[in-house]
Amino acid sequence: MLLLQYIILYSMITISIPSEKKGLSLFAHGGAAHVETLPDATVFTFDDKSPVILFYTFPSMRRAYIIYGKEAGCKRILPLVRPAVTVLYTATGRRIDVLKRMLFLLDNLTYGAYFGFDALFYRELGLLLDQKKMGKRTLITLLEKYGYWYAKQGKRSVPCDSCR
Repeated sequence: MLLLQYIILYSMITISIPSEKKGLSLFAHGGAAHVETLPDATVFTFDDKSPVILFYTFPSMRRAYIIYGKEAGCKRILPLVRPAVTVLYTATGRRIDVLKRMLFLLDNLTYGAYFGFDALFYRELGLLLDQKKMGKRTLITLLEKYGYWYAKQGKRSVPCDSCR
């Protein structure tokens, strides 16, 4: 039983957000998470098979990361995040605002289903953000590429028949 609990905890991404801000703030956006409130921190536990988007604010800069726990590649240790994770995309400056806008559109177009997309989708999203070619039409095209369609009348996105 103890081994099973260790395996389950090992395959999760844990993010500890301290109750007291000390020059660093963090906002984590991901799929379903287990939340535990402790006296000195709030601990979010995310499944490592889905992406988590982190928004850091330091005293003199901002950073956003799209991370995946299980994705192969070079692992990085990020502040307040355990264990080391694969960073699929790093945003700075204006790209953080564009990333937030794309997440808002993704949420509206897919009703949260975008957390089920694989790492390749997020890598391509990051490439488009870096090329400054990210807009609503480009996002819809990217969704269609991964098996989603966009209905202009109902403004909703559903998986195609072959994806179900």
